[in-house]
Amino acid sequence: MGTRGHVEEAQGLMKLCDQLKEERDTLRKQNESIHWSQTYELAAAQEKQMEVCEVCGAFLIVGDAQSRIDDHLMGKQHMGYARLKNAVNEIQEQRKKYVEEREKQREEERKKRMERTRSNSKDIDRHSRDADRDKRSKSSRDRSHHRTD
Repeated sequence: MGTRGHVEEAQGLMKLCDQLKEERDTLRKQNESIHWSQTYELAAAQEKQMEVCEVCGAFLIVGDAQSRIDDHLMGKQHMGYARLKNAVNEIQEQRKKYVEEREKQREEERKKRMERTRSNSKDIDRHSRDADRDKRSKSSRDRSHHRTD
């Protein structure tokens, strides 16, 4: 067209071509993003619901066949973690009992010390009273002894 003298018309058609190419690219990008979002939604819908095993931390499929669940429960990993968990619980219980017994012994020792302290203070009081009595009786004897002289 440009060689025949229709330069302006050719330029207009080129602009139109460029606009159509841009529109096509935009539509392709939108289509791709829609495609990926649909694929993601489809995958999420098809994804199986899973839960974590409380004993060993393995992922289990919710509603899985009972035979697979039984296989998991009898598996080496699950059994090993179950044994470890039981051992830890036993150790914690033993430690708790030990701490309680130790605290009980400390309390008993504290009571015995208090009784000894009370007993000692009574003995000291008794000794001081006896000493005072002895002093008084000695001084009264001394006074009476002085009078007889």
